[in-house]
Amino acid sequence: MPGPRPVPNNVRRLKGQKQRTTPKYVAMPVSAPPAWLDPVGKAEWRRVQGITSHKQLLTVADKAALTAYCAAWSVLVAASKDITKRGILVPARSSADKAKGEGAAVVKNPSIAVMRDSQATLKMWSRELGLTPAARTGLEIPTGGTASYASRLLSLGLVDDEDLD
Repeated sequence: MPGPRPVPNNVRRLKGQKQRTTPKYVAMPVSAPPAWLDPVGKAEWRRVQGITSHKQLLTVADKAALTAYCAAWSVLVAASKDITKRGILVPARSSADKAKGEGAAVVKNPSIAVMRDSQATLKMWSRELGLTPAARTGLEIPTGGTASYASRLLSLGLVDDEDLD
């Protein structure tokens, strides 16, 4: 079982504790998704790049992780479409399945397991890439300005004007 989650730096600052050092992130250059990704994966690549590039979350080193995330997204979409089209239960194919029941035997759609696996993969890569709210709390995202610490706290809504007096 993993240990406790790390305390975000903004909370550490409020408590007067030493801050964790995190690497500075550099924006990933706008590049085309890998040619082998299907259209759904490529569309997700562009969507994620669009929402993360201005926040400078991804580096060039994250290309493989982003590619794996987009491939898992594509699998999830395909499995979901199959479940919508054929339903949760599908006709049994094997003779053993057909022999068990009378009439038309049905089994759970295999796409349900595929969808569940791709959801777990997406969850893992989303955390790694900082695409979930929980993952972003641990990131130190550059603000791009020289705003004071107090003004940044005010902009985040963590403190009121009266708290600074």
